[in-house]
Amino acid sequence: MTWQRRLLLVVGLSALLLAGLTYSVIRTPRFQKWYRPPVAQLPNADEVTEMRASLLASELGFASIPEFVVHREHVPVILRWLQPGEYVPDPPIFPQNELGTIWIKTTTGRELHLRFYWAGKNPAVYTFDGIDHFWGNAEDEQGHWVDGGIRLGKAIRTASESSKR
Repeated sequence: MTWQRRLLLVVGLSALLLAGLTYSVIRTPRFQKWYRPPVAQLPNADEVTEMRASLLASELGFASIPEFVVHREHVPVILRWLQPGEYVPDPPIFPQNELGTIWIKTTTGRELHLRFYWAGKNPAVYTFDGIDHFWGNAEDEQGHWVDGGIRLGKAIRTASESSKR
């Protein structure tokens, strides 16, 4: 075999190896989520037919609240703390910071079940599947930066107290 054929063979095999490696990388879930981040498709308040919520007891001052049906007037307040639903590519460590759950049923019959977490003085963080995490809102009505996880927990506590009346 001549040196030209060997060179051609080495270049060809190298190109195939590089193409295979590139294909393997771009097919990974991490690359796909970087290229096309997941989207939290939350409904508007008028699209919600039923919302239920619960809180876990925590060191952040929340007592345990069993699942309850959220009255209609509290739905927009709770949804406000979940928007804009921006994807979190590298979420903080959560298991010790889970605050509660929210279950949403829409007019189209879609059901969403999410768990939300405290992530320090940041927006609330929530997940639908335990894999993809999303940032909620971190600004109050006056535009001040606040702790979104605590505010979401307080909104649920207020909705719970209202449902008992």
